[in-house]
Amino acid sequence: MNLLTAPSPMEANLEYVWPAIREEMRLRREDRAPLLDHMMDVQRRYNGEWAVPYPGKDKGPDLPPLGPAIIADTIDTTGMTAGSIQPEIFCPSMEPGVAKHELNARKRKQSLEYAWWSSGFNLLSRKWFRQLAGYGTFGILVTPDFDAQAPKIRAIDPLGMFPEERAAGDLRPPSSVGIIHLMHKNEIMRLWPQSRKEHGTGLGAGVLDASSPNMWEVLEWVDENQRVFGILGPRDTHLPSSRGASRSAETAMPLHYSENPVGVCTMLTPERVTLEKVVSQVQNILGMTDLMSRLMALDILSSEKSIFPDRVILGNSNNPPILVDGTWHDGIDGKVNMVLNADQVMTLNNSPDRNVKEGVDRLERNSKVSGGLVPQQVGETPGGGLRTGRANDALFASAVEPRMQEMHEIFEYWAGHMNDIVIETYKAYWPQKKYVVFSGQRSVREVARFRPSTHLDVSWNKVSYAIPGASSSRVTVELAQLYGADAISMKDFRRMHPNIADAEATEDQVNVEAIDRSLRRFIEVGIEQGSLTGEDLAVLGKALKKGTPLIEAHEEMLTEARERQQAQLEAQAQAAQGEPPPLEALPGANPPDAEGLGAAGLGGPPAAGGLPQPEPTVGPSPNQAGLFNLIGATQAGLS
Repeated sequence: MNLLTAPSPMEANLEYVWPAIREEMRLRREDRAPLLDHMMDVQRRYNGEWAVPYPGKDKGPDLPPLGPAIIADTIDTTGMTAGSIQPEIFCPSMEPGVAKHELNARKRKQSLEYAWWSSGFNLLSRKWFRQLAGYGTFGILVTPDFDAQAPKIRAIDPLGMFPEERAAGDLRPPSSVGIIHLMHKNEIMRLWPQSRKEHGTGLGAGVLDASSPNMWEVLEWVDENQRVFGILGPRDTHLPSSRGASRSAETAMPLHYSENPVGVCTMLTPERVTLEKVVSQVQNILGMTDLMSRLMALDILSSEKSIFPDRVILGNSNNPPILVDGTWHDGIDGKVNMVLNADQVMTLNNSPDRNVKEGVDRLERNSKVSGGLVPQQVGETPGGGLRTGRANDALFASAVEPRMQEMHEIFEYWAGHMNDIVIETYKAYWPQKKYVVFSGQRSVREVARFRPSTHLDVSWNKVSYAIPGASSSRVTVELAQLYGADAISMKDFRRMHPNIADAEATEDQVNVEAIDRSLRRFIEVGIEQGSLTGEDLAVLGKALKKGTPLIEAHEEMLTEARERQQAQLEAQAQAAQGEPPPLEALPGANPPDAEGLGAAGLGGPPAAGGLPQPEPTVGPSPNQAGLFNLIGATQAGLS
C-alpha cells in the first residue's frame, strides 16, 4: 500500500497529501543524487558542454574537447541501431476459434497500434534507447490526452524521474514516481492561474509574480490512486540539478489533485541488467575520454610551442643574467627577452613527445572497446587483416548484436506493461466512446472501429522483435536463410519481418501479382502462336485502358471470344443445313453488294456470274482451336 495516499478517495485532498509528497521527494532526491550526478556528467559530454583546462596559470582560455566525440557517438549509434527496427504487437484471443473473442483480439491490437502511432512511437523508441545507453535507464509515462480523448505515451528524462528505491533486479513496475518538470513561470501561470501571488492565502497561496525567477521546478506525482501537481521552487543555478530547487516551503505550493482511475502507476522506469546498481554503457569510459582530450590538447600546445620557440640570451660567467623588464615573454608573443650580462642569443627548440600520440591512440581504442563502439558504426575499416565482407559482417554482428539483443529484450518486457496501462487508460477514461481511428499501419486500408467497454475485455498482449538484436537488413538475411532451409514457412517469414506490417494482406497481394505474371505469359504465348486474334487484343486493350485489372480484363476477353465462337458455330451449322447464316455471325464478311458475292454475303448461294462458294465445314478453324486451347490452359492455371 502506498503510504502517501489518503485512506480513501473521499478524504484525499491537497492539504493531506502535499506535505507528505514534498518530504518523500526530498528523501528520494538525496538518495538518488549520486546516480544523477553521474548522469549529468554523461549529459554534459554528450552535449559538448565541458572544456579542457588550459595548462599553467593565466596562460589562456579553456580549450574545447579536441578528441573524438566518443560518448556522443556511442550513445547515438547504439540508439539508432536499436531503434532501426520496430517490434510487433501480438494480442491473443481468450477463446481461439470463437468469432467474438477473435474480433476482440483484433480490436485490442488496433487500439494499441493507434496509441503507438499517435504518440510518435518510432521517435520515442529511438530516444528511449539513447537514454538506456547513456543513463542506464529510461522513463515511459502514459497519460490521458483529453483533447484527443485517447492515451498518450511520453518519454521522460531520467534526470527528472524519482521512483521508489527497490532492490537491484526487482522487475515489478513502480508503485509511485515523482517527475520533475522544468517550466517557465509564464507557462505555469497560464496552466494554473492560482499560482499567482494575488490568488489565495495559506497552503494554496500563489508564489509567482513578475519579479519571480524565470525557471521553476514543477512536480508531477503519480501513484496507484492519485496524480498530484505542485511547485517545488525555483531552479537554483548554484546547485547541481540533481540537488534540485530551493526547499523553502515559502516557494512551494500544490497546484492540482485528481484521482487515478487506472488503478496502477502509469509511469515505468526500466533499467539495464547489471550486477547491482544502475550503470550506463558509457559511464565507465568518462575518465578515459577526459584524459584523452587533455593529452590531445597538450600535444597540440606542444606542437604550437615548437613552431614559436622561446628566445633567450645567455649571460657571461662573471655576473648572472638579469631580465631587463622583469617578465619572461612567450615565444608566440614575438618579443625578445632582454637580459643583462649576456653573451649569446639562442632559441629553445622542443619537439612534441611521440609517446603522447601513442597514448592518445590507446585511450581512444580502449574507450571504444569498453563503450561498445565498433569501427564500422563510425565509417572506419577494422584492423586485424580482415579482407572479406563476410568476416567484417561476422565481427560486427558478434560485437553489436549482443548489446542490441539485451536492449530489445528489456524493451519487450516493459512494453507489455506499457500496453496494459494503455488499455486500462482507454477503459478508465472513455469506456463508452466509439473510436473510429487510423491505426497507422502502412498496409492497412481501412480505419479501426472499437469501443473500450465492449472490445477491450482483457489487456493480454505481447511485444516482440522478430530476431532481438538484429537490424532490419540482418533480419532479412537470417529469415531468408531459415526459409531456404525449410525451417520456417513463407507465412512465418512475412509475419516476422519488421517491414511487413500486414502479413495476410501481403500474401494476398503477392498471389495476385503471381497470377498477373502468369496471365501475361499466356497472352504473350497466344500472340506468338497466333491463337489470339486482333479482336481479342482489341477487347483486352480497351479494358486495360479503362483501368480494369488484368485478371478482369482477361475474363472479358475470354467471354467475348466464347460469344463470337458460339455465333460462328451456329452460323456454320445453319450453312450445313442449307440456311443462310446471319451476316453479323461471320467476322470479316464483305458487304452484301460486294462484287462476286450474293445478297446473303459469304456462305450464301453464288450470284450470277460469281465465283463458286466453298463448301461449309462444321467445327472450329485452326486459329479458333488454338484460342480454345489457350482459354482452357488459362482457366487451368487460374484454378
